[in-house]
Amino acid sequence: MMRLGFLFTLLIACNISFAQIPNAGFENWSLDTIYEEPDNYFTTNLGSYLISGSPNVFPVNGVNGLAARIETVAANSDTIPGAIYNAPDLSLSGGMPYNGIPDSLVIDMRYDIPVGDTAVILLLFKIFGAPVGVNYIPVTGSQNSFLRHRIKLMPQFVGADSVLMGISSGDFENPLPGGWLEIDNMTIVGSGQQLPNNGFDNWTALASEEADDWFSTNILNLVGGSNPSITKSTDANSGSFAMRIETSLSGVGGDEDTVGFITNGTFGEDDLIGGHTLSFIPNKLEGWYKNNTLGSDTSVATIRFSLFNSSTGVSDSIAAFAWPFVDQANYTKFEFNFDISGVPQPDTFLVAFAASNLLNNLGIEIGSYLFLDDLELTFAGGIDGLDYDHGITIGPNPSSEFIRFRKDSDEILDVRIFDLNGSLMMEENFRSELLITVDDYSSGTYLVQVLDRSGKLVFSDKFLVAH
Repeated sequence: MMRLGFLFTLLIACNISFAQIPNAGFENWSLDTIYEEPDNYFTTNLGSYLISGSPNVFPVNGVNGLAARIETVAANSDTIPGAIYNAPDLSLSGGMPYNGIPDSLVIDMRYDIPVGDTAVILLLFKIFGAPVGVNYIPVTGSQNSFLRHRIKLMPQFVGADSVLMGISSGDFENPLPGGWLEIDNMTIVGSGQQLPNNGFDNWTALASEEADDWFSTNILNLVGGSNPSITKSTDANSGSFAMRIETSLSGVGGDEDTVGFITNGTFGEDDLIGGHTLSFIPNKLEGWYKNNTLGSDTSVATIRFSLFNSSTGVSDSIAAFAWPFVDQANYTKFEFNFDISGVPQPDTFLVAFAASNLLNNLGIEIGSYLFLDDLELTFAGGIDGLDYDHGITIGPNPSSEFIRFRKDSDEILDVRIFDLNGSLMMEENFRSELLITVDDYSSGTYLVQVLDRSGKLVFSDKFLVAH
């Protein structure tokens, strides 16, 4: 039995494959409540979620029942004030029906607004679309518990037929992160007609079934009430499920395309960011797919490698690759090769797959779709194109006690050893010879990387530990 295990270890050492992409077979899905929206109102949640990964308007406990909390959040290099309003984009053409001459605003509030920032309550009364009363109410300072405020409104001599309302947690020109405002029981005195859901007790969840460890464009569909573009499919290459990606109508704007895509990162301010930690150098992205694109549309795959820059505090992109898919009616294996041996070793990789041509946005067609299953990043020991002038050798291989590194040059190099899960076992530098004890390593295959002082990979190999 032990002999069979050793032969199996030798077999997999010939071509090592790493399932470094979490949930690469798309078997694990969860019902994901992205965020909740207050009924009858619009919010800044979409922009906040896309940039920061969380909403900045959400329900909290109020005076009686629920209230709305509005926050200013910081994400990447941006600061996003929260806002709740009753017209798309606070346009003058929007608002809600209102009949009467307003006298005052009664509202329960508690808040904490940083010095130098100002939360704002805006009430714009209109008749036949023309403004007849504008009320700009600043909120500053702190109020720790809910307190009822009665705010006198600007005198108005003509009755209104609609009202536009907007409340923000900060100044949109120069917001400061951390400010928040909670509102409840908002009443306009002067008419028996009130704003709907003025106690903010009714909220609707934007939710969809999402693949674990993946981020999708479903949020763009859900905001406008359309069906998700990313769905779980039982039409799988193996296992129970696969990923289905489709280009569909966007819920934002209603008549715009949503290019359905998934990524192991998330949305940044201007681009995708994040990804998963990388502790080895892969040279191939592979998996199974089938697709159908319409017209001149094309499904695409991309992968990007990045390295954290300690001087700037952000990750720098150091290599990126993209490939089109050729339409296939049945599941077909794809293998996309790449070479990143000439750049510093990355610490993060980000992959993305799109049903349509996300590379240049040309020929995008609603209805194009892409199925994905069984993704892998692979790495075979001895990467072509590496600089072997250092004359590096390792041995004995297999070993049960120690591994010795020798090289011809006098240059100081860094040695890293990883297990097959990508965990770093040790890291040490050496000039001409290095002896590493492996008697406490578990039996199995281990990867070796040798890098020069600039971080460039100059040697890659593997060795076996057999006890």
